[in-house]
Amino acid sequence: GDEDPAVPPAEVRAIKGALEGFATAEIYRYPGAGHGFTRAEGPGYDPAAAELAERRALEVLERLR
Repeated sequence: GDEDPAVPPAEVRAIKGALEGFATAEIYRYPGAGHGFTRAEGPGYDPAAAELAERRALEVLERLR
C-alpha cells in the first residue's frame, strides 16, 4: 500500500527504476492502503485494495498456465 511505513518511497522508486525496460514487469500501487492491507483480520485491511490485488495476482498466475 502507498501508506505502508515499512516501504520507504525511495525504495519504491529504486525498484521501479530497476524494472524499467522490462515489458513483463508490472508495479501496482494502492493509494490509501497501508501495511497488511490484504489481511482480512488485520487492522490495516482495505477490502477494495485487497480485492484488486488478489485479482491482479490471479491474472499473473493465469498467464503462467
